[in-house]
Amino acid sequence: TYMAAGSDDAFEPSDTALTAATLPVGTTSGLIVKRLSPDWYAVTVPSGARLNVQSTYLHARGDIDFRVWANAGDAAPVADALGDIDNESFGYVNDSGSTTLLVEVFLSSGTRNAYSLSLSVTPACAEDLDGDGEVTGSDIALVLLDFGTCPGCPADLDGDGEVGGGDLAMLLLAFGPCP
Repeated sequence: TYMAAGSDDAFEPSDTALTAATLPVGTTSGLIVKRLSPDWYAVTVPSGARLNVQSTYLHARGDIDFRVWANAGDAAPVADALGDIDNESFGYVNDSGSTTLLVEVFLSSGTRNAYSLSLSVTPACAEDLDGDGEVTGSDIALVLLDFGTCPGCPADLDGDGEVGGGDLAMLLLAFGPCP
């Protein structure tokens, strides 16, 4: 009953790309998305940097999905996360040319759902975990130290909520000096 009725969150109106609310990096709780009222957020992400998004919600109350847009009015998103699980997370390296990305949060099923978002922006060379300007053995060691469930960890390079083989593969592909 609670989810079928009730007020929206304090960021309303943010139902379109043109009315997107500015959302800072960090965690924002107490957000509400409704079936016919998607939420749009503007996030500053420098060109070449990586936007990391982690959401917390109960899928049983409605399937929340995400799209990232480079500009209002674009024909297609630059990234999306369309899972059907609790607590989705994903990342996108900003190669769009825009320094403000639009994150669309919408319900693909259900009537209303509460959620929180944790946003972070990491350097263009996110694989350089120790910040020395190149991807080396010490970065591999940092990935291995965080191996396993680790939502929001810098070593979670693919943004899936855990540090695993995919993250190690991304690190190996970037081995050497950062661009």
